Amino acid sequence: MRISIIAAVARSGAIGLDNRLLCHLPNDLKHFRKHTMGHHVIMGRKTYESLPSVLTGRSLIVVTRQADYRAHGVCIAGDIDAAFDIARSRQETEIFVAGGAQIYTQTLQKAHVMYITYIEACLKGDAFFPSISSQEWTVTARQTHAPDALHPYPYTFVDLFRTQHRAFQKSM
Repeated sequence: MRISIIAAVARSGAIGLDNRLLCHLPNDLKHFRKHTMGHHVIMGRKTYESLPSVLTGRSLIVVTRQADYRAHGVCIAGDIDAAFDIARSRQETEIFVAGGAQIYTQTLQKAHVMYITYIEACLKGDAFFPSISSQEWTVTARQTHAPDALHPYPYTFVDLFRTQHRAFQKSM
């Protein structure tokens, strides 16, 4: 099962403020939908509770330490590994990790792919994406977009794939 991270990240590294997205970018929402449709999406409880509506066409797995937490129409997992197990048991081929900051940090070393929307602005935030090493990730696609009437900031869609290290390649 491929583990993919999907996020929108400002120049400051911020991904959210007051449990909300940093800004409204309709094309980023379409990008998210295109990639995640038909797949399982893992997110933390706070991220789930911040959603303005149900994400139709996707199976949500909410990770929370609250043992008694219940939410209609979603699976609940006590930790990331349990969330991955749920998706595997349902024969998922690609699972998407959609935040928040703690969930990204816990899954970064396990991820195979990242779909990042870089918001080309220094926006204030209180939740941040973990640092990534350019030695561990290779950019395979990049699309830059200028601001327009619906998009207040320039943004870039970047696809990154984990680089295989030489020590790993030699052992294969």
